[in-house]
Amino acid sequence: MNESFPPISCRTLFSSSEVIEEEFGDPIEVALLFGALTNMNRYYKKYGLNLALLIFTENDNSKESQFVVLTWSLKKKQWHSIDMTKTDLDFDENLKETSQIVNEKLLSNPNFMKALIQNGVYIDKEDHIYAVMFNVAAKKFGIKSLP
Repeated sequence: MNESFPPISCRTLFSSSEVIEEEFGDPIEVALLFGALTNMNRYYKKYGLNLALLIFTENDNSKESQFVVLTWSLKKKQWHSIDMTKTDLDFDENLKETSQIVNEKLLSNPNFMKALIQNGVYIDKEDHIYAVMFNVAAKKFGIKSLP
């Protein structure tokens, strides 16, 4: 997908609920959805949405990469992730690459998932992994995103 900003012509944007129901949205629609969801717990329950912020580093061939990732799933199905530091990547490419890394490195770890689901927070200072699942952390610790 090759989006330009500002758009060359008028176009229709899908609403946040349409993006959730279709499980697809373009970069602008997904950004608006995340903005809407950060303070709306009723959507978490209604759609079975899980939304988390992950910050971690990865060492690959003596090169360290830092990731700042938004990751989400509906009804605990497949997780999708986007690295917010990779602004030079096409949205679909970012989604594919980041989702694969996050699923392999973090979401496959039962301790990571258990901590996120039970507490809404995961901290591993040794491996430099920090995560907050917004809906759980808001209930358990009062941790909320900024409006």
